[in-house]
Amino acid sequence: MQSNDPVHPIFRNAPEPEAKLWRYLNFAKFASVLHSPYLHFTRVDHFDDHFEGAWPRSDLEYWTNERILRAFNVPAFTEDMRRRVAASCWFESRHESAAMWRLYAPGAEGIAITTTFRKLNNLIKAAADKRAWLVGAARVTYIDHANVGWIENLGEEERRLNVLMPFMLKNISYEHEKEVRALIISAMEVIGSDGLDLQVNLNDFIDEIVDNPFCQTWFTEAVAGVADRYGLKSKHRRSSLSPDVFYMDRKQGRAQLGAPVKADTASAPDKPDGD
Repeated sequence: MQSNDPVHPIFRNAPEPEAKLWRYLNFAKFASVLHSPYLHFTRVDHFDDHFEGAWPRSDLEYWTNERILRAFNVPAFTEDMRRRVAASCWFESRHESAAMWRLYAPGAEGIAITTTFRKLNNLIKAAADKRAWLVGAARVTYIDHANVGWIENLGEEERRLNVLMPFMLKNISYEHEKEVRALIISAMEVIGSDGLDLQVNLNDFIDEIVDNPFCQTWFTEAVAGVADRYGLKSKHRRSSLSPDVFYMDRKQGRAQLGAPVKADTASAPDKPDGD
């Protein structure tokens, strides 16, 4: 049966409104976001992941059944929609991720920005009011495309409602990303190869600006200066994974407990050989 739920079926796996979302990026992209200011949505056929918009193998076999193909060629529809769907991808976690720093902001000069699911969802809903777009945001579902089907446990009506589901599926090999994805689906026209940009009030949208945990002092000062220029200085902080922050907290904790603060290097990070 068709539901009266106003949320499209592909967006029902949503986090709590105040779920914390992270975006890890290099400094150049961070500066571009502040200068624009826009939130970029990438057309899904421009992602490196070739599983984007792909049906799992058993689902593809279902849709290519001759009886179904005569009624609606779902695989061809999905392939065409790859040029009409754009995504903004976020990492859901209450805490920083060392792995995400290394993957998406490698080196020592990256930035992470945080927001909430509510803010991301409200942003795209407001944009949809002005355009003929289907929009939404939710957690992606991770699946083994080779061995596990998506639609095999769905009823007939649910299958028809979910022909866009591949755009909220990711291969199980990406499960570490804990992705929450906002989608813009443009049924009426192809999205340009450069994707889409939605204007955003950064002061409302961004909750935190976090330095790479292994950055140098000059980089922290540079980020602070840029953040101050755009009225976001209060949102800037050092990474909780930074060795300086962690070991300073340990020393302060010892002092508060009345224990002597040792002058040796036992509590400091190991130095590389040869230093």
